[in-house]
Amino acid sequence: MPKRLIQIIFILITITNAQFCNAQNSKKPAKDTYDFIPGKTVIFEDDFSNDTTGKFPSKWKKFYTNDPSLKMEVCTVEHDENGNYLNINDEAEVSLNARLKENLLGDGFTIEYDFMPASNNSAAQIEMLNLNSKPKDTKDFYMTFSTGIYINGNGESNVWSPCWKKRKAKMQYPGTFALGKWHHFAVAYKKKTVKFYIDNYHLFTMDSCDQSLSDIILDPAGPLKIRNVRIAVGESVKTFDKLLTDKKFVTHAINFDVNKSTVKPESLDFITQLAQFMKANPTIELEIDGHTDNDGDATTNMALSQARADEVKKQLASAGVADNRLTTKGFGASKPLQPNTTPEGKANNRRVEFIKLN
Repeated sequence: MPKRLIQIIFILITITNAQFCNAQNSKKPAKDTYDFIPGKTVIFEDDFSNDTTGKFPSKWKKFYTNDPSLKMEVCTVEHDENGNYLNINDEAEVSLNARLKENLLGDGFTIEYDFMPASNNSAAQIEMLNLNSKPKDTKDFYMTFSTGIYINGNGESNVWSPCWKKRKAKMQYPGTFALGKWHHFAVAYKKKTVKFYIDNYHLFTMDSCDQSLSDIILDPAGPLKIRNVRIAVGESVKTFDKLLTDKKFVTHAINFDVNKSTVKPESLDFITQLAQFMKANPTIELEIDGHTDNDGDATTNMALSQARADEVKKQLASAGVADNRLTTKGFGASKPLQPNTTPEGKANNRRVEFIKLN
């Protein structure tokens, strides 16, 4: 029996008397509705840099697979010129449960990862669950709630949730995915509202769900590559007005290629929105501060943080902000927000800060 059908049947059996929620969907996802902002604090970060090539990733555990006898070698960490990634071999399907600390997700969180499909049968998928464990002497559990999104190499998507009357919605990514190219997957959950994004498109929103979520599952189907998995909690809205009151704004919404100053495509919309805010407040002058983690030597990090701040300034200027309203500084790893002892701490230290100068 196909895995997707098994999942849907399992959800339908385990959910009873669920309250339905409304869904909002447009026939064609609109790029100008992209409003994803990552959560304030990273609680799970995995670029697979601490894993051994050819081995199963250490920060994940097996949830279930389409074949109970399937060896985990179908899901291994591999390496290329840009670092490690998780490789889902052939046409295997495997469900991976992120090793999260209990009850950290709360009422607001975001999930992101990059994926590269190798065929039209490749599929990227995220499930968010509420799992209630049975007595400690058994490994059994039961699922009380599940929401997720599935999208394959053809750009065909399904969204499902027991809290929604139709259970499943179909939508079409505008076009097909470029095979062999990295794409960005993002989910934002806030106060029982779930939003799904691919690249710079807002695909779908489900509102008014009455259940909380506690577990994150990735359900990739190969051949597929995955990297840069991040889960963050806390406020995930644009708060540019803080520049007017606090005179400082810290963000993890601007991300760069590894060891480079190139701004990732999914961060450009955030910069555009900031530029619009500055044009609406023409007297504001900003200092753009770049910060890194402590990987590498101090001199290299200082130069990298300065280059990244300069690149943000360049992008804002390209979006119409006068150059003389912007200054830049690079601080390298000299001002950490958290200890650089975990991937999550390092992720929180890699950031851009905006300081109001007037």
